Amino acid sequence: EWNQYPGGVRNPNFIAELKRQVDPEALVLFLCRSGVRSIGAASAATEAGYASCFSILEGFEGDPDAQGQRGKLGGWRFHGLPWSQS
Repeated sequence: EWNQYPGGVRNPNFIAELKRQVDPEALVLFLCRSGVRSIGAASAATEAGYASCFSILEGFEGDPDAQGQRGKLGGWRFHGLPWSQS
């Protein structure tokens, strides 16, 4: 978790947790709601030695439209990419 819930405070253990769970040689894709937080996570992971880190452009829901609603201008879901909700 890049930012902790609730409150959105940066997780000081992000890199340590990533190293415990993800092989540094693996392809790592980061996804958040808008694509902003995932850029920070991918950058931090790259700096920590993960060579194949990518932030998914536009995030899951994209930017808000003129009415402040997300999911109508861009993002993973808007583009019809596969996902499921549980």
